[in-house]
Amino acid sequence: MGFDGTVVPPIGSRIPTFSDKPRCNNPMFRSFSHWGRIEPSHWSMNDHGLSLLGKGGMRRARGFTLIELLVVIAILGLLIGVLVPALKKARGASRLTACASNLKQVGVLFQVYLGEHRDRFPHASMMPSVGPFPVRGEKSIYIADVLLKDQKKDYDVFHCPDDDEGVSRPAPNQGKSYFESERSSYSYRAALDLRTPIGGMSTKDVLNFFKERFPNRTVAENAFWIITDYDNFHAPAGKPGSRRYLYSDGHVTDFEN
Repeated sequence: MGFDGTVVPPIGSRIPTFSDKPRCNNPMFRSFSHWGRIEPSHWSMNDHGLSLLGKGGMRRARGFTLIELLVVIAILGLLIGVLVPALKKARGASRLTACASNLKQVGVLFQVYLGEHRDRFPHASMMPSVGPFPVRGEKSIYIADVLLKDQKKDYDVFHCPDDDEGVSRPAPNQGKSYFESERSSYSYRAALDLRTPIGGMSTKDVLNFFKERFPNRTVAENAFWIITDYDNFHAPAGKPGSRRYLYSDGHVTDFEN
């Protein structure tokens, strides 16, 4: 014993260190044998005593508990529930914009046609795959063929992104998109009524027709619709934006007159 009361080991005796391997038969120590040599840096003091650290002095991470995993799954479910409708709405808006862009390009084709035919609207069938009405004769006329002049590379402008095989249609076109059967997703206003085809009429003639038939109805000059979606591609019937309309002055919007 030293002067300060500490125990001094006898001269020549060996002082044990952490570097020494444990010399006991306790199974707890034997279970550490797969760790190799236990260095002082492998131990850490906490509220519960000594604990073994991993390489580099880092405490070994424990796995997630079942409750923690369930919480994470619940949070992911909530995020998906919020994001999926938002993404669906964004995709719908994108397709609606693409449809409007196509109609504006079709409007340009119309203006070119009118300019080349003394402001006279083209003769074309309303539903060519079914029959030629209102065109006289037995042969149907496709509005896309008339405006494109058989330039097949440009037919995509007549295809609405929401016109697909999922649209419900009667015979003989079950399971077909309008673009597939009519060469266009857009219906041409081929007739103003059952007896008045628009083919061959001028813009002035059309406006006079509206004034005579509907005296209480105001139709802006050069602003009546000439083409629209064949079906309610973008929303249920009666809801805003369910169909897009191309007007004679070239603008595209919902139904106006």
